[in-house]
Amino acid sequence: MMNNKYLLTVIIPVYNTEKYIKRCIDSILNQSFKYIKIIIINDNSTDRSSSIIHKFSSYEQVKIIENSYNIGQGESRNVGLNLVDTDYFCFLDSDDWVDTQAYETAVKALEENPICDIAIFGIKTEYENSSCSTLRYDYNNNIIDGDFAINLLSRETSQDTPISALIGNKVFRNSSFDKTIKFSNLTYEDTIFSYKALSKCKKVILLPKTYLHYYQRESSIMHSFSYKYIDDLIDNFVDLKDYLCEISSFNTKQCYSYFDKCCSSMLNSMLISTQNASEQKEYINHLCSQVISRMSIKDLINYLDINRIRKLLY
Repeated sequence: MMNNKYLLTVIIPVYNTEKYIKRCIDSILNQSFKYIKIIIINDNSTDRSSSIIHKFSSYEQVKIIENSYNIGQGESRNVGLNLVDTDYFCFLDSDDWVDTQAYETAVKALEENPICDIAIFGIKTEYENSSCSTLRYDYNNNIIDGDFAINLLSRETSQDTPISALIGNKVFRNSSFDKTIKFSNLTYEDTIFSYKALSKCKKVILLPKTYLHYYQRESSIMHSFSYKYIDDLIDNFVDLKDYLCEISSFNTKQCYSYFDKCCSSMLNSMLISTQNASEQKEYINHLCSQVISRMSIKDLINYLDINRIRKLLY
């Protein structure tokens, strides 16, 4: 055991989430599992988030870090990651929350299965101004190989149990985690972090419960779009390929399948965000130009199924 008092560290980056942060922290403090350290990184919030956070400063297990200037969600997560001294760690966004047995179940599963490096549980999407939720990911209890987990993440093959790129439903074993893996400060930072982490793990345990409540705000990417989202996605995948080549784990089919999946999701967000056909075409033109200039077209074409190409042509 790395830390005698706590087994799990939960890292929460906070920026202007005064309406949600108390719910998030309360969901951790009221876990059935009590050996939890909470690291809150306040990223120079300009609303009431700071005053709300500091109401928890008297709790022994809560550590609050105040960034002197706004460094972004990815870098804030890295600040917390550098401070982890427990056997396990995880991340939770400040507008999300977890059910009361989430971390007890995950830690127990990892304790009982030392061959597993990551525990993953299910996700429900919660919507602003709505009492309804949508079951997004739901798993049966199962231990799978890390490489197969990449298949489920990238949707390389059609499976009934895809893995989400969201970071909040994953608990990591600290001793086997590659400390060179960091978050970027680009959009979709979860996307690349999850792929890198899974690419270095031997086994993953999927848990048969849905514990993470993923909160979809009106101001999210689904309701706004810009060229930056396209540029960030390309930058992330260039970085991912470089990392995978460096550790001799680059698999063309897996990586481009993941790119295909993420592109589809991004374009869907774009179509929701704007109904203007001219704007949509401009975004698609920008995406194509970025792909041509930054990525291997030969690899991409070799990956694409001919039936997908036919759909584009007819």
